[in-house]
Amino acid sequence: LNTSSRKEYTVSSLSKMGNCISELTEPPFQRPTVRLEGCEAGEMSLLSGMNVNLSLRIRNPNKKSLMMDAVAYKLAKQSDGTVLADGTAIKRELFRGESEKVVKVPIKMSYVGMGASAKSMWVKGSTKLDIIGTVTFEAAPATGDKEVDCSFRGQWEIELG
Repeated sequence: LNTSSRKEYTVSSLSKMGNCISELTEPPFQRPTVRLEGCEAGEMSLLSGMNVNLSLRIRNPNKKSLMMDAVAYKLAKQSDGTVLADGTAIKRELFRGESEKVVKVPIKMSYVGMGASAKSMWVKGSTKLDIIGTVTFEAAPATGDKEVDCSFRGQWEIELG
């Protein structure tokens, strides 16, 4: 090998060795944690339904930032299982490495199709909910996946006015 070829070979070898070392020293990916921290009623009307805000405490234990993409949710009455809201909220938010914060997720509930369940909620003035959902994050390259899903579940009583 001539001098120029040896330099290129050495630089290439060092570069490859550096990549291997960084892969060995980078900690493994850890799933973010998601916890239901609250659910409160917002605006409401007999005709258009009710706005509800979910509060989710989310922690990113990784050194690298993660982008939250969406929150899928299902809210049902504990008393009879009537589904009050079921859908996905597109919610893009950046979680810096090793950070934690509370995210508010607005949900629109419609009374259409609820029948007696809607009436009993209004008469009683509150309702107990079973809340389940999944937060989707763009995956870190280390996972080999395009997305990482983290589930949450909880029960909450909301006051209707």
